[in-house]
Order: sequence, then C-alpha cells, then structure tokens
Amino acid sequence: GEYPIEVTCSSAEEILRFSADAIFTFERIDIKRSKFSMLRHLTCSRQNNLMEELAPQSKFEKPRRGFGVKDLISFTYEGTRPTLAGRNKLEKTLKLGEYKVPEKIRSALKKKKIMLPTNNVVKMGQTLHSKLTPENYRRKFSLLLYLEEIQQTVDRKIYNMTNVFITKTKGGNNFRLKVPGLLERRPSVVVGDSILVKMLGPNGNGQPVSYQGYVHQVEQEEIVLGFHKKFEQKFVTGMPFAVEFQYNRYPMKLQHRAVEQLLNAEQLNFLFPNYLKSQFHPLKCPNNLRLYNQKLESNKQQVQAINSIVFDQSQVPYIIFGPPGTGKTVTIVEAIKQVISHYIECHVLVCAPSNSAADLLTERLREHVDVRKLFRMCAQSRPLVEGPDFTKDVCNYNQANHEFFFPSKKELMEYSVLCTTLTTAGRIASADFPNNHFDFVFVDEAGYASEPELLISIAGVLKQGGRLIMAGDPKQLGPVIFSHHAKVLGLSQSLLQRLHDSFEIYGKGEENSYDPRFITKLVNNYRNHPDILDEPNHQFYDGELKACADELERNCLCGWSELPQKNFPIIFRAENGVEEREERSPSYFNRKEAVAVYNYVENLLQARGNGVTPNHIGIISPYRKQCKKIQQLLRKIKGYEKIKIGSVEEFQGQERRVMLISTVRSETDHLVEDLKQQLGFLANPKRMNVAITRAKALLIVVGNPEVLSYDPTWKSFIDYCWSHGGHTGFHFDPSAGKAAHFFNEFHFGK
Repeated sequence: GEYPIEVTCSSAEEILRFSADAIFTFERIDIKRSKFSMLRHLTCSRQNNLMEELAPQSKFEKPRRGFGVKDLISFTYEGTRPTLAGRNKLEKTLKLGEYKVPEKIRSALKKKKIMLPTNNVVKMGQTLHSKLTPENYRRKFSLLLYLEEIQQTVDRKIYNMTNVFITKTKGGNNFRLKVPGLLERRPSVVVGDSILVKMLGPNGNGQPVSYQGYVHQVEQEEIVLGFHKKFEQKFVTGMPFAVEFQYNRYPMKLQHRAVEQLLNAEQLNFLFPNYLKSQFHPLKCPNNLRLYNQKLESNKQQVQAINSIVFDQSQVPYIIFGPPGTGKTVTIVEAIKQVISHYIECHVLVCAPSNSAADLLTERLREHVDVRKLFRMCAQSRPLVEGPDFTKDVCNYNQANHEFFFPSKKELMEYSVLCTTLTTAGRIASADFPNNHFDFVFVDEAGYASEPELLISIAGVLKQGGRLIMAGDPKQLGPVIFSHHAKVLGLSQSLLQRLHDSFEIYGKGEENSYDPRFITKLVNNYRNHPDILDEPNHQFYDGELKACADELERNCLCGWSELPQKNFPIIFRAENGVEEREERSPSYFNRKEAVAVYNYVENLLQARGNGVTPNHIGIISPYRKQCKKIQQLLRKIKGYEKIKIGSVEEFQGQERRVMLISTVRSETDHLVEDLKQQLGFLANPKRMNVAITRAKALLIVVGNPEVLSYDPTWKSFIDYCWSHGGHTGFHFDPSAGKAAHFFNEFHFGK
C-alpha cells in the first residue's frame, strides 16, 4: 500500500535544497520476527522564477550510440568537400605522409603487452621505457603518437549515434545534423572533417551502402554537411540514420612529420642541450636598449630576458618561465619588437597552441609593428564567429567571401612577423619555405603543447642557427593527452617542462637563482590582489611571487557590501545544488549555482561607485551547458554580451577585474567520468591554478565544498577561505576533512 509522509521545512532562503536520510521500520503484528528496515534519501527543494527558467527543456536522454558503420557497408559515396581549396594560394610542396598506425602496435596494445619493458615486438617495450635520448628520439615519439591516435580513435566512437535525424538546409543542397555535446567539443568537429552515415528504416535496411559527408560549417549545436548527389536522391524527411564520426588525422600527421624532419645530430642536440654553463660566454648587452614598453624598465627579470633574446648568440632554446600575471606575453611581445628593430632583414614566426592566445599576441604586436609587416594566419577551418575584429586588417580573412584563405608563399615571405597556431604552422612547413627564412620562432603558452606539437613550428621552419624562445608556466595547463600509456611514458610533458626539469643550464645555481642567459623566471605579479595571489603562490610557486599590482585597482572592491569579510576580496559561496542534464547533451549544469552567479553579477553592476562594467567581468565553468545557462540569465542585463563566459582553457593568459567560477559538481558519482574526459576541476591542480589566478580585484567561487574537499588542492584553498572569513552559503566545517585516498581508490586519471 501507499503511506503518505509529510515533511515540513522552514527557511528564510529563497532557494533551498535540504537532504536527509530517513529510516523506515516495518513489522507485521501477526508474524514474529518480521521486523525490517529500509533506508531512503529524502531531498526537499524550493525554487524561484530564475531556477524555473533554467529547468531542463526536456528530460535527459542518453544518446543512443551508433554501431560501426564501416562494418556494415561495402561501398561509400564520398560527399562534397568545402570549396576552400579553390581560394588557397599556398602551395603544398613538401609531401605529408600518411603515418598509419602499424598493426603490430595495435596487436600489442590489445594483448596488453605494450607496457612491458621486455616486449620485443618491433622493440617497442625497450624504446618506450628508455630515457629519451637523441638516438631514440624519433622512434620513441613516433610510438607515443601511435598510442595516442589509437586512444583518440577509440574515444571518438563513443560519440557515434543511431536513430538520429538529418534535415535539409533551406534553399540549398547541404544538410544539417544536431550533435549533442558539440558545445563542449565532445566530439570536436571542425570544417573539413567528415562523418559516415547509413540510412535506416525502409529505405536503408539491408543496403550495404554508406555516405560520407564533409563538414561545411560548425554552429553551436549543429553541423552543416555536404553529401554526394546519390544521398540527396535517396533522402526522405524523417528518415533515421546511424552516424559515425571520423577521426581527423591531419594534426597527428603533422606531428609525425615534425619528429621525422629532425634528421641530423645538430638539430637533435638543439633539443638536448647537454652543455655546462661554463662553456658559454658571458652575455654582453648594450646599455642603451630603448624599450617600446617603458613600464618594463623597472623590472629586472623582464629586461634580462629581452637582452638575452636579442643579443645572445647561443643556439639553445630560451625559456621565459612566467607564472600568472607576471607579464610573460608582454615580455615576448617586447622582445619580438626589439628583434625586428635590431635585425632589419630578419623574419619571425610567432606561435601559440590556441587561436585565442595567437590573437592576443597579434593584438599586442600591432600596437608598435607596422601592419604591413605583420600577418595573422588563421586556419581555413576556423569558425568565422571566433575571429576577433581587431585582427581582421592583418589576417587572412576574406571580407568578400566571408572565409579564411591562405596567401601564396611569395606573399607570406614579405612579412617580417607571421603569427599562427602551432598546427597552422604546419602549412608553412608544407609550403617548404627556404631553410634560412625564419631567424626566430617564439612560442607563447609553450607549456600547453606536447613536444611533437611544438616541433611543428620549428622542424623544417627555423633556420639552422636560429633561436627558439618559449614562454610558459609548467604549473599551468599542460598538454591534453588521452592515452594513459602515452601520458605516463612522456607525451604529456611539454618541451618547456622537459628542458626545465632535465638540464643543468635551466636549473637554479648555487645562489638559488636562474642563469639569465638561458632562462628567466618572472616573479613580479602585476595582476592579483595579494590575498588572491597568496594561496596559489604558496601552493605552486614556493612563495616567490611578489604582489606588484596597482594598489588602486587591486583594492577597488575591498569594501563591496557582499564580501563576507571586509578587505578580503575572495568569496567562496557554498551551494548544494543539483547536477542536471537535458535532451541528449552530455554536458552538466547546476541551476542553483547559475542563479548565484547571476545574482552576484547583477549586484556588482548595480552597486554605485565601484566602477565595475560588463567588460570587467569574466565567468569560468568547466561545462559548456553551465556557461550557456548562465548566459541565458545574463541576457536580462544591459551589455551582457561584453561579459566573457568560457572554460579555463579559454581564459589562460587572460585576466578580468572580477572573476566568478562555477564548479557545477555537487555529487561524487560522476567524478571518474570527468577525469576520463579531462573535464572539471578535481584532481587537476593546473586547471584550478589557472582558474583562481585570473582575478585582479575580486574572486568569487560558487561550488560545493563537501565535494571539492576530496581534492587536496581544493581542500587547501577552502581552508584558506574559511580561515580568513571569506565564505558564505550553507554551513560547512572544513576541519571535518575528506577521504584523502578518494582519488587513489578510484584510480583517477587512468
């Protein structure tokens, strides 16, 4: 029967969620020893209009994963490719090989022998477990790249779909497909990629035929595809399809070629600087170096780095170790300006792993570099909505056709400074520029790139005797590697970190300082309020960073009425919201956290006298759906489009006066999934470090401390906030602690 239970909960809070365990005991009077108990978890919640506005549009339905289309077909009709190639003038003189994964490696991986040092199948075990040397360099990295490709190919299959529908574009010959998880790049799809589809239902069953569609356009939740005319003839509205996403091998092939191009010993020794410091001559610099950015003159480390880059003749890579807010990007921009000013005929390639970082470099360079000498080369597959307006006059954007194109080699060689992502630099290598063309290669955010990925920018590009300058921070975001085997065997270590950790010339000397001829560590932090800097400084940087931000700006919100502790500009708002999903999207959102973020933003913008405007605010969440829900609420605010909302990766290298972070996770059930997909904050100290160091004057974290405290790095930050009175929200006692072995118990990261 049914037993109604009435639960009464009173609270002054407008939004409330309360949970408790209830034990029900049952006993039949007519039967002895029939008593038994049942435990049930009860949750009471109260919502306001904002919470209801963000409610799931439909119940979450786990995407029905497709089957292997290739296994069911004997013939494939190839679709129509995007018409970008017809407007491409940049020749592909240097052939790009296929570098297909050898079957012996697949077999060894399936038999779980790949990790055995004694495995002699094509000597894989010995090579993979050996220390990296000039002799085994190409072989080891080739194997690691094969392992990574195998894993990425396997991972991509989880996005396959079945019984999905395709629609025809209005007034065109292309077709649209809705892709759950596209916002979160699960799967990652770019223009030029391809998918395989098979017709199901009466028109498709029993037909061993598939259709290959090429991606012509990537939108927020849909992709536009070009198919063979046979597909159009067979297509019927409402017809179900099976969909298989194809793995794009182009970036991996570029990395294989870059490793292979390091042919001679001198090039390899460039990456293994086994020299003693005494072998190098003291650096001689002129005393009258005139800086474009005069603010740098008072910073000893930045001036040292610029002098070493411009005037030192050593051929070892130079490292700028730049913790958050210390001005590493400003330093390399000044160095680039000095290089092209002192060496009139020199050519410089400037790279970064992401478009946003390359755009930022371009923006800073164009302030002092003649725009006729500067060129930002974007990939043809880059979504048009990503291209910022400030680079349009110096990049390969065709206003008439609304697309990116590649100029000819002759045209590109006329520029003094070319700025690209690392992958797009592969087009320069393919064009086979003269081997003495590029005198300098600068790579910003170098710690975010794997070593083979960074090699794309120098192998076959940097002239012999040229200089490589890397700027980055080993304590911030590192390479994203999916293969556990490749990760533990070395692919997850950037070239910057390998050199920093392995060679004497990049280490600290007897006086506990770095040698400025090879490396400079920047220590003056010009971004953060001292209280915002304090915790990451001690957790990640041995307390060496110095708070040098402008006092007026960093203190401008210390009197804000919402601060739990006046003059302590950090708020940790403890929320016990609910993780939700909707439709077929795998991405999570937390409505209670989204409303809390909105309320803080609204309060900041309405408060008088604090000077905060929308472009001063940044919002970080690791889940795209949460970003979208927050953006939905912010539309109520005038100028909301100036508030940047995105993932940690999108904010690396950037800063805002106010940063809000929504961590989303309020339950431990899905943490393993997060780590496999490399999402979220837990068990990823580098991602957390980047997130909490973007704020200049005010940091607001909205999350569940009970869940976050499972991570020792977050636990330390939570303890810091509580000890300084910077907390609000539901009651939480940080002294209770959490299971320190939680991550080890679940083998996170494997």
